[in-house]
Amino acid sequence: MKKTKVKIPAKLNLTLNVLGLEAGYHQIESLVCSISLYDTITVKSRSDGSIRLKCEGIPLDCPTTNNNAYITAEKLSKKYNLSGVDLLVRKGIPVGGGLGGSSADIAGVINACKKHFKFTDDLTEFASDLGSDCAYMLKGGYALLKGRGEKVELLNLNKRLYFLIVACDKSVSARECYARFDALGKAGLNQTELAVDLLKKGDIKGLVGVINNDLELPACEIENKIALNLGALRAVSNGFMTGSGSATFAVFESKKQRDRAYKLLKYRFGKDLIKAHSV
Repeated sequence: MKKTKVKIPAKLNLTLNVLGLEAGYHQIESLVCSISLYDTITVKSRSDGSIRLKCEGIPLDCPTTNNNAYITAEKLSKKYNLSGVDLLVRKGIPVGGGLGGSSADIAGVINACKKHFKFTDDLTEFASDLGSDCAYMLKGGYALLKGRGEKVELLNLNKRLYFLIVACDKSVSARECYARFDALGKAGLNQTELAVDLLKKGDIKGLVGVINNDLELPACEIENKIALNLGALRAVSNGFMTGSGSATFAVFESKKQRDRAYKLLKYRFGKDLIKAHSV
């Protein structure tokens, strides 16, 4: 039986500025980019009206019906009266790191089902209802996110950046991180628009100088290992946090620079140190 397979890349928040609250949601501005870590979603039709999910790369540590990929397929099945769906999710994106793995699976199921079942509707709003940055994850690339992350301005840029990603075995709840941010009341200087401008100009040194994340301090207070990882990265090059944590990263203009830093850090982090580039 015919299968449809799609790959969805992870994302990095190069900046993440929290602007305040509106209607109960934190409003942000964030420069994001897709990177060469992927989840792969495979879809196949069923004839019994059911949805079956299999995950490879991580155990299903919660009921299948609570899995975002399953929920997305279920909603699509109801929307389009599908005859049933087999889902296979192969995880290549580290879990719980602020790299967009959950949103990638939602976007991957949407893209795979749209291709497999030949939907013609624009499902951007459908994706946004399932997660703040899911509309962005449908297409990926460089983008400026606003609102709660659902307002997406895609940036037509072909500048390749190189990254070292440090996956952390400790995760941080986004809800808890934002609550700690609110309690601290310490927003940084909003430099997202400046970061976009510097990236457009190809000024990567300048870009690295303005990368910031308002959630770094609260995340580090919640999980000290993030601070330790940032310190190790910064001792060699630069170090930043993506999303609400717990993954951290360093940015390089060339593969040669990135690989030199990798050699210095690989014994410190082992398999948790991952090479990637923008896509």
